Amino acid sequence: MGNCCSNYTGMWRALREGNYSIKEINYGGADATVLRTNIGVPVVSLLDQTNIRYVFDMDLVEKVPFTLGNTVLRPAVLGGHCPGMLSNGVEHVRRKKFAMAVIQRSLTNSLFSTMVEHLHAHTSMWATVGHNIYDFEDRVNRFCADVVSKIVLGTTLPYDSVRAWQNGLQSHRPRVPTVSRFRAKSHALRALPVLLRNIRNAPAYEEIIQLGKTCGLTEEEATHEVLYTIVGHALPQVQNPLLSCLAAYAAMPDLDRRQMWEEMNKVLHNVGTFTEAVLDSMKCVESFILEVLRLRPPMEFFFGRARKDFVVKTRDREAFQVHEGEVVCGSAFWAGRDPTSFRVPIMFRRNRFACAGSEALRGSLIFGRGPLSFLPSTENHQCPGLELAMGVLKPSMAWLLMFCKWKLTEEPKWSGKKRSRCGKPDNPMGMVTFKYYPTDVANYYPLPGVTPSNKKGKDNSPNVSSYVSSIL
Repeated sequence: MGNCCSNYTGMWRALREGNYSIKEINYGGADATVLRTNIGVPVVSLLDQTNIRYVFDMDLVEKVPFTLGNTVLRPAVLGGHCPGMLSNGVEHVRRKKFAMAVIQRSLTNSLFSTMVEHLHAHTSMWATVGHNIYDFEDRVNRFCADVVSKIVLGTTLPYDSVRAWQNGLQSHRPRVPTVSRFRAKSHALRALPVLLRNIRNAPAYEEIIQLGKTCGLTEEEATHEVLYTIVGHALPQVQNPLLSCLAAYAAMPDLDRRQMWEEMNKVLHNVGTFTEAVLDSMKCVESFILEVLRLRPPMEFFFGRARKDFVVKTRDREAFQVHEGEVVCGSAFWAGRDPTSFRVPIMFRRNRFACAGSEALRGSLIFGRGPLSFLPSTENHQCPGLELAMGVLKPSMAWLLMFCKWKLTEEPKWSGKKRSRCGKPDNPMGMVTFKYYPTDVANYYPLPGVTPSNKKGKDNSPNVSSYVSSIL
């Protein structure tokens, strides 16, 4: 009874305090970097760059099927199939191998042209509304769902079903029955067959199933694994960071916004075309995105279960004993704020990952399931879609900053206490104004039926007023 009460108390504390629920702030000295606490389940919190790496050690820590610490993936919503990202042993190897093969296949196709096609279509629709777009987050989520499913499957999935399935996928631990959660689960169960049917009818389906067979998966296993890879894992890792990036740009000091825009414009003007090569040359865009992911990771906690007893060596304690069966919780949020790895970690520095010697910092950047320097393989749990995520985020940010002009409804703020926002500002984002200039795009990339404005290099610098991206 006491443990049950502790679990409920921990759950409410986690919901109320978010990232601060796993950390003890010591105002008189250094904070503890490893400790035991309860966030709905008892956990060992690993809070710095050294300690968090224990949770990624597959010899010491295993995944718990269908479980992410204080949340559970509903088996019924997954059709009874546990995703490879939450599996161990042989099951993990064959499902992870398949997921990586599917992602790599999608990267060899026309990713960039697909991105431009959908960016043009969606920003045109947003600009048609033009004013008071209070459902902007949902519109961005729809764009991400369309473009990622088109890249991987060759077709778009019905967004209403995607949203319903995502909303009903997870449940809190300990379980608290509510009408809203029951409805979310019911809607997700109704969306499941719709999504599976659309995946089976996709142009790339047969090729994907063949990849599954080479990895030892049945057709049913491969179909469900693709569903989770796209909708359950890849989409949140694109949707949330893209919105966080837009908010972070709007929240930057005026001078930083102007300088970043001018750096992008200089590269685009010098090359004269909007291509993948141009994006690679815009080092400021990639650095900006990585800095957002450092401070506002889309997945803030990483969980696992100790396979055996082991000792965590810490800076603040000589040794900390972790016992077999204990749940360990690595915090990407606090690891990204570790002063031993990042200079002035609480400060947003857009060029942090573009400066000389910054390559070494990438080994300390954790937003997938492991440092960015970890390449995805069957021997780790690193996210297989990191390259796909950056392939969506970089052109999206360049497009929205160079060819669109917008103003947020309010200044974005982050407290770090709303985990449900997954790195986004505490309050939902809306747009007071959104404008899109396709004739400017046509100067650098051919768009069907659009005549270029032929005004390359014009003074179109960003407005420097608060939370405005570009001049209105």
